[in-house]
Amino acid sequence: MTIRIEVTSKSQTTTAQLLRDAAALGIANLTGCRVARLYFLAEDPGAEAIERLCHLLLADPVTDTATWRNLAGPQSPVSSLQSPVSIIEVAPRPGVTDVPARELARGMVEIGLPECAVATGARYELSGD
Repeated sequence: MTIRIEVTSKSQTTTAQLLRDAAALGIANLTGCRVARLYFLAEDPGAEAIERLCHLLLADPVTDTATWRNLAGPQSPVSSLQSPVSIIEVAPRPGVTDVPARELARGMVEIGLPECAVATGARYELSGD
């Protein structure tokens, strides 16, 4: 995949719920969890088209933040997180139906962007022992 789009929520509700769920499972030392939705586009439609895609389909400007980068270009350091974190990224295995990806591909065509293959995933940044 060529383009990676990461959408994070500004809301702390999801984080609080994940911390409560982890504590219920006996994982008491988890102190933080940042979750992001990941979208991968097989082809680069251009910066303007990606910004349009993020604004119209992927991120609510009030509650979400969307960032993107071209995976084919030079890579910069992942982040400047202030405390050590464990990063886990998950995605459906090849052959497993990825309904959000299918709907995103359909939506891209509806807003006038070129058709391309799409995949989705999730990123978890966990802090604590």
